[in-house]
Amino acid sequence: MNRSLLVAALALVASSSCAATSASESVKVDLTGRMLPTADAKYPVAYGYSRISQLIEGDGDNRWQREVAIGFATADCMHRAGYDYPDIRWTKGQIVSDWVRPRHVALSVDDARTVGYGPQPTFSGPPETDDVDLAGEALAKYQDWELQCVVAARDVAFADFQTYEVNREILETAVTEFEAAFSAAGATRDLLASWAQCVSDRGYRFLSPEESRAAAWSAAPAEARTIAVVDADCRAATDFDTRWWALYSSAEAAFMLEHEELVLTVFESGRVVTEQGVGG
Repeated sequence: MNRSLLVAALALVASSSCAATSASESVKVDLTGRMLPTADAKYPVAYGYSRISQLIEGDGDNRWQREVAIGFATADCMHRAGYDYPDIRWTKGQIVSDWVRPRHVALSVDDARTVGYGPQPTFSGPPETDDVDLAGEALAKYQDWELQCVVAARDVAFADFQTYEVNREILETAVTEFEAAFSAAGATRDLLASWAQCVSDRGYRFLSPEESRAAAWSAAPAEARTIAVVDADCRAATDFDTRWWALYSSAEAAFMLEHEELVLTVFESGRVVTEQGVGG
């Protein structure tokens, strides 16, 4: 069993291309930037990253701390039940790789000409299964104990797992709706249309830099470099990176402050509070 899968996922930031398909007309986004000073002062964020995800996940550090706490508490519980069980058997890089991806990656003309988009990132999470030399009724008993221990470990590791889980789902839904509304906003669509027209004038049909990057990663090296250069040229011509980030950071700042109590509830209830074991 993959213990990591039993910890509620916090995939709070969907890609703009996916979110746009479910845009809700009832959700409004604030693109004015009026909330940026307040949000920057209270919840600073690195360029290109989601302010909400960075607070909750701590660049992956928070998730790693939770996994370690759950891992050790689960192992302690399994040891008490009479089983050999690893405390934790994957690296921090494996655990946090999916949680440190930026929301937006800028691309300069110089970088595009020298390295293109760079290597395609790989996200290798923890192993899906444990190597257990058991079968039949013995395996079923082991798996039952493992499930019980992981569930118990969550309650030990989290400040308040039930509060975390309920509010995480609410926040996840709200963020998905926000991302969809941002992608559907007129200013966002106009900016993407300008970039797409520039790319089209150079012989390519992409709706967003995400599409061009995905196409490049599946193309031959020479073609991939050409696509990257076209993308970068059109970003420069439309001032895409600066304008997109200004829109997104403004909108997310307003969204976060509007949902501040909910975001902080998820953050506080998801904190690791102890490393003690759980009884078997």
